[in-house]
Amino acid sequence: KEGGMAGSLEPLVGVDTTSNGNAPSSSSSSSYTSSRSLRVNTPMEERLVKAVELLRITVCAVGIGYGYYGSYRVFASLIVFSLSGITGMESLFMADMAATDKKWPVGTPQQRQGGLHFIAVAGTMAYLLWVGADDQSLCAMAISVLSFICLSSINHLHHNLSARGRGGGGEEEGAGAEVASVHYCRFAGALSLVVACVPVLTSWHAFGR
Repeated sequence: KEGGMAGSLEPLVGVDTTSNGNAPSSSSSSSYTSSRSLRVNTPMEERLVKAVELLRITVCAVGIGYGYYGSYRVFASLIVFSLSGITGMESLFMADMAATDKKWPVGTPQQRQGGLHFIAVAGTMAYLLWVGADDQSLCAMAISVLSFICLSSINHLHHNLSARGRGGGGEEEGAGAEVASVHYCRFAGALSLVVACVPVLTSWHAFGR
């Protein structure tokens, strides 16, 4: 009976057991982890991911435009709400679609935690605007978000280069783990963003009062 119960419970936990029935084998555990990553976006999901990305870029570009016209508070607000607020909503409500688009594992707690951080940053910006915080506070928020985007782009580039160094794969990425062009686009986009925002921040005296 004990053997029969072990056999019936095994499919429920989703892993194989060793011969003594106590611990999962390393090969079955890694297979189970990899299976969580085997996901492909539907055409509708791909269009939705691209639409959110276009919205994020558009709002950010409008903010930069306001910055060049001297509306620095609007600049900072739209930078934070586009790069942090929209990204946070995407990470929480479109997590699997966004991760699949980047060829990253889906359903990770880190992604959800990152989304909550983005929402917290955007919420803090909204609070600062509500209480009429000074320009320095808003500028600091914008610099914080831009710094994260810059560092994140380096992580995207590192991901691609390390994947190519491994022959285009990694244990956590399941079926093939092909190098996603989106990582290069993120890096190039971040460089363009920094180049566009530095003149605005300089004219706002962000680097010296």
